Amino acid sequence: MKHLIDLELCDSQKDFLERIGFQPTNLRQVRSGSQSFTIEQILDCARKYKISVNWIMGLSTEMRLEKSPDALTNLRDAVRNLEAENLKN
Repeated sequence: MKHLIDLELCDSQKDFLERIGFQPTNLRQVRSGSQSFTIEQILDCARKYKISVNWIMGLSTEMRLEKSPDALTNLRDAVRNLEAENLKN
């Protein structure tokens, strides 16, 4: 949460928790280990903030997801390559 607040992706802990559907009053229980975030909340956090689930889980030092081309960009590139190939022949 602190990193997201520092990067100004959310305003506060309460804002972050509400955005992923977690009751801010339960944060103390998470910190004590008696409650955990659900998989859905973790995935929602990753989607909303475009961050790596591996980073959230402590498996990677890379917080941000690398931007991968969308399907339309891939299709355009494929068409351009085919057109370029046809011009050569």
